[in-house]
Amino acid sequence: MEIRQLSHLLAVIEHGSFSKAAAALGIGQPGLTKSVRRLEQRLGVPLLERRARGIEPTEYGLIVARHAKLIDVERREAISEVEAHLGGHVGRVIVGAGPAWLARVLPEAIARVHLDRPRLRFSVVTGYPEDLARGLRDGDLDLVVASVTDAPLDGDLTSMPLAADEQVVIVRQGHPLLDREKVGAEDLLGFPWVMAPTRTRVRQRLDSSFLQLGLAPPMPVIESDSVLFALSLLRGSNFLGMATRGALQRPEGVGLVALECPEVSFVRRTGVMYRRRGTLPSAALALVDALSVVCRDEDRV
Repeated sequence: MEIRQLSHLLAVIEHGSFSKAAAALGIGQPGLTKSVRRLEQRLGVPLLERRARGIEPTEYGLIVARHAKLIDVERREAISEVEAHLGGHVGRVIVGAGPAWLARVLPEAIARVHLDRPRLRFSVVTGYPEDLARGLRDGDLDLVVASVTDAPLDGDLTSMPLAADEQVVIVRQGHPLLDREKVGAEDLLGFPWVMAPTRTRVRQRLDSSFLQLGLAPPMPVIESDSVLFALSLLRGSNFLGMATRGALQRPEGVGLVALECPEVSFVRRTGVMYRRRGTLPSAALALVDALSVVCRDEDRV
């Protein structure tokens, strides 16, 4: 099995056509077809099949493609490592980041690395941990900084903890609920909510807190994956939302306070996720070190 054959397979799957893949690769279609056929013969299984929508991978093709993509990632990382030693810290790091990291921690960490490695390039992709983990498995990302759970990750991924903070209900200063001596989960159901999407861990933990108390979770008036939008909305209304205590100490938390309701508060752990197989390129390791320093300086995420 040759790396070239794996690259040819990936191209055909991506373009859904031998002719389009050949054009994209700059090679003749007969040569491309022969390359993929030899790979199928080597493995003894069909990797592609023709359907109404074009050429699509078989179940065997999907398995090989998944590993081929990771091999290609390792190949590119090896080249970057060599270039870094020859030319002095060149290369590219593709980082996936949860929403809370975009306005803080990650920008400072990248700035620190840039001072030491000015020729290094970064690409930052935002999203929630569940979506970013998928991109990490597929080899589209080098590492992910986001919330992590105490439960073990699947066999493809592992994580390194960075920090932890308490997730609390937040409201504007002067919110009516702040006048109450004690606030329970049931009291929170009488106000509108702005929440993260259902698929996110924060939302699932919040819903679970209400269910464990025998209460139906609040139905959000607004769902948004933008932390800054949610904080701005809370600042000018009687909406309720969730954020970390640390967020209230930063500029974006001005005008907002924690509503003390232990029944629905919980600890959110954050860290770096990366693929278990293979090694992180030196540039990615430098970013991990910088993230650790920034988190330690802030003592929270």
